[in-house]
Amino acid sequence: MKKVFLVLACSAAYGTSHALVWGFSAPIIDGSQEVPPTGSSAYGTASFTLDDVTWELAGSMTVIGIPATATTGSHIHQAPAGVNGPVVFNLLANQIPGSPLTSGNMVVYAYRGTLATANNAATLAAMIAGDTYINVHTPQFLGGEIRGQITCHGVVPEPATIAALSLGVLPFLRRRKK
Repeated sequence: MKKVFLVLACSAAYGTSHALVWGFSAPIIDGSQEVPPTGSSAYGTASFTLDDVTWELAGSMTVIGIPATATTGSHIHQAPAGVNGPVVFNLLANQIPGSPLTSGNMVVYAYRGTLATANNAATLAAMIAGDTYINVHTPQFLGGEIRGQITCHGVVPEPATIAALSLGVLPFLRRRKK
């Protein structure tokens, strides 16, 4: 029994030695966060993940009040709240086929691409610290009509991690039944 448990423990450790996938969101994207504020009534929200080995960034963004045809750019920028910063990821250039989807005045964008900055690790650190934001640009507001600071939600549990944790609980459940 001890050998079986040792094999399972080693397998669990092996399964957790791969890439980390980080979860992020911009829970509120609006004109009041722009620098300077725009007074736009448009708003939105976004969520995405970032793999720290492949640097694949994937997610979606919903915008209400800005038609897809009026969006001239949508990016992730690096800067803290209240400060404008450089683009680190182009959301519109990395839309997946079939995106955007439109329903009335709501537009849903889906994107997937590779983060390719001069220093991806530093960009990830800025994202974790809350020093990045999503900006949606229009002809009326070339510097950005709506903006939302990005919040980190930590590492997203992968199926292998969940399975390993489940295996760790099994001996306790078995012992409790005896």
